[in-house]
Amino acid sequence: MSGMNIHEVFGYGPIVFTSEDAGIIITINGAYLNWWVERHDGWHNLDCRSGHPDLYNLTVSKAMDLAESWFNEVVNDIESEENDEQEATE
Repeated sequence: MSGMNIHEVFGYGPIVFTSEDAGIIITINGAYLNWWVERHDGWHNLDCRSGHPDLYNLTVSKAMDLAESWFNEVVNDIESEENDEQEATE
């Protein structure tokens, strides 16, 4: 299945977080934050989560903070797993 172009991704709501280095954007769509990753054939939605009981009424800055927190949580989990694997092989 091929990915979406960026204009199709905008249909899932405005971007509230980006990581150009990782090729990741997070959009907000109603009650959900949507995690997108750019691959060779376009953008793919990998995950979504309810970032707050009422995302509809959050300020933009609060939605951006929630999206950045989610990104940092995932990155920290990945780094922790990598460290655990490295320690297990030593």
